[in-house]
Amino acid sequence: MADDLATAWVAAGSAFVGVVLSQAAELLKAYLDKKHQRQDLYRQKFESLVLEIDGCSEVLTRLVVEDQALPSELVAKTALAAADKARRARTLACLYFPGLVADCDRFLQSCLVLVNDFSTQKVDKAFEAAFLAHARDFNSDRSAMEKAIIENAGRHI
Repeated sequence: MADDLATAWVAAGSAFVGVVLSQAAELLKAYLDKKHQRQDLYRQKFESLVLEIDGCSEVLTRLVVEDQALPSELVAKTALAAADKARRARTLACLYFPGLVADCDRFLQSCLVLVNDFSTQKVDKAFEAAFLAHARDFNSDRSAMEKAIIENAGRHI
């Protein structure tokens, strides 16, 4: 009878341990799947942020170079589209990457100043000098933003 009781306890204990291990494995799998999905989401959002910054930079840089050759309405509309890209990038930074918000704010501000310049009629040399200074500031802020992106890329890709 003692042997039967010991065998019953061993069998019950083995079944219990099997159930506990099975549940632990399922919980670990669920945790790892959720972690992977989160990393994938952050990678996608980081890529979106980079694409928005690059799109804005490309459009404004092209406008600075080709400003004289384009009609003023097209320049203003294109500049506003670039500003929208910068705003979307800032929103992504606020939602997902708080470490990039300060750099994104500077980038957005210099972008908006440049967009404002594009909507103003260029009439004198003082404005031209200010415009060139704003373009240099934009390039500087873009470089700082790109540096911050490179520094943070390892965490999000």
